[in-house]
Amino acid sequence: MPSSLVTVLLTAAAVLVPAAFIQGRPSRRSGGASAPQPFPTGFARGAYRAGPGLRAPALQHSARPRYPAEVSPPIPADVEVLAVIDEDGDVTARVLVAPEPREPFEREAIAAVRKYVFEPGAIGDTPVPVVVTLLVPFRTPAAPITPLRIVGGTADPPAGVSSRLTALAGAPGPGVIRPLPVSKVYPEVAPEIYARVSGRVEMLAVLNADGLVEDLEVTRPLAPGIDGPAVDAVRRWVFEPAMRDGRAVPVLVSVFVSVNETP
Repeated sequence: MPSSLVTVLLTAAAVLVPAAFIQGRPSRRSGGASAPQPFPTGFARGAYRAGPGLRAPALQHSARPRYPAEVSPPIPADVEVLAVIDEDGDVTARVLVAPEPREPFEREAIAAVRKYVFEPGAIGDTPVPVVVTLLVPFRTPAAPITPLRIVGGTADPPAGVSSRLTALAGAPGPGVIRPLPVSKVYPEVAPEIYARVSGRVEMLAVLNADGLVEDLEVTRPLAPGIDGPAVDAVRRWVFEPAMRDGRAVPVLVSVFVSVNETP
């Protein structure tokens, strides 16, 4: 199957590679990049983020997901998956976001991504496991249209950012393993309201040492009726927390929720 059947969105350590839509835009933070570090705990334990000093996995072959037979009438849908691509290019995955009914879409998305073939990521000439985000589209002849697309992610805050939140936590720096989303919620939207909207709500958020959103503020609103629901949704996100010297630490990050943007 052609790789165009799936949008591959590689998570990055505070930077945006061209294919990385969910992780966010490029950081404007300056300074030399620290050596890649693997996640010490959680789902991504032992895996690295794609970023400076690490070659990202390359998708060689994708598989079209089977549309769940029990979903009727069929609807176009996207499932967001967190995956670890190991040293052999094999995939271990868990679902971040799926539509209702959730279980059939989760089941078929995981079954599909397990069939993907990757050239593994590497540090130098040594293959290493890398954590990525995949967006798996579900379409049928009866539901070929593109759904209202809502995605979101995190990045380092811009250098010199001014916010009341800086008193609560600082931006990730050298030696910090950045937080990894493990559960997301997106705002409920009505197509007749949002169909003409394209863009993103941008925020700053403090993630505490438990990986929860402690506080946030909107830095770039998108539209009335979207900003508030986006904030309410992001407050419910859960992360594997940022780590420094083996300890979970609070951190300040940029967060966005994107509506109808093209990857």
